[in-house]
Amino acid sequence: MKRRPLIATHRKVFITMGRYLCLVIEVFDTKTERSLMSKTEIDTNALSKMEKEFSSMRIYLEQVLTLQKEILEKLAKETEKRIDEEEDGSSEGGLSGGISVAVLLKLPDHLRKTMIALSKLIEGRADEVANITGRARAIESGYLNQLVRLGYVKKVRRKHQIYFAVESGA
Repeated sequence: MKRRPLIATHRKVFITMGRYLCLVIEVFDTKTERSLMSKTEIDTNALSKMEKEFSSMRIYLEQVLTLQKEILEKLAKETEKRIDEEEDGSSEGGLSGGISVAVLLKLPDHLRKTMIALSKLIEGRADEVANITGRARAIESGYLNQLVRLGYVKKVRRKHQIYFAVESGA
């Protein structure tokens, strides 16, 4: 009677959570491809170790959530304080043209640049604003008209020239 050669053809090593070793060794018969033996070894204290680790992670996450809530509460108080100051007119966060910082922060970058340039002029034409920003007059004209539609800038026609000025409430 001939003996069939047994060859260990399949080995896998699984590492769970980076600390717990689980080794699986399977031995196959090469002709029938039937599994003859399979052995699994795992640390017997693995579940208790994982449970301790999960509880410490839970505690850590609870601390993070508590800190996030505190930060959000402080942020809400600061926001309310700034809104109250802005409504009272006691906020010193304005520019020379009478624009508040809150208004500037609401604007997208391209309109903010135009608004700051116009506030330096107090009143000016699109080509004057374009000289300050370094962009084309047509682009600045479009941006100034957007600001007019948003209500931050007023448009004044003098003879054949159109002047833009920062609204007093902006």
